[in-house]
Amino acid sequence: MKVCTILASAAVFALGTTVSVAMESKPEEPAAPKKEYMEQMGKDADSVIKAIGGSQYDNLLDSFSGNSEASSTLKDARSLLRGGDDTGALAALSKLGNVKMTPGQKELYDELKQNVDVFVMGRNFDTSNPATSGAINNTIAAIRTGDTAKATQGLTELYQKGGLSSDQKQILAELLAQYKGVPVDSIKKMTGDLQNLMK
Repeated sequence: MKVCTILASAAVFALGTTVSVAMESKPEEPAAPKKEYMEQMGKDADSVIKAIGGSQYDNLLDSFSGNSEASSTLKDARSLLRGGDDTGALAALSKLGNVKMTPGQKELYDELKQNVDVFVMGRNFDTSNPATSGAINNTIAAIRTGDTAKATQGLTELYQKGGLSSDQKQILAELLAQYKGVPVDSIKKMTGDLQNLMK
């Protein structure tokens, strides 16, 4: 009788352990960088928008006087960025890039777009994580210096790493599409073979 009791207890313990392990190993969607990290890095939207959208944003908006569509798109991009919709902000700025601009407007737009791209990467990817910090920092550096080829390579490598949240995938796809000049849907369809994007 005592042996049976011991065996029964062992079975219950084993079953409990199996259930516990199964519950612990359940995959979860990766979370975006924690709020504490964002605050530590000074990534709150309002302060960054003020910094990157000061003279660049105001001067570009003033230069679009009389072009209601361009002005509206630029305002939408800023509102989306302030509201935390980084993918929407990137898409709005990409749309604005199709507007015919003077050389002065194009220079202001390129500077603003570059700063927004850098901000969005910094806000959504944790550069303190040793597993991905190298690729993230290299990609941000390439974007900041305007090296499209290296930026595309870095974005592609990050996209292929896996373990990304849906928001992170959207952002990488949006940036890759813009740098390659292809529809964003074509990027999203390429799940296993993105090497040709770096060519």
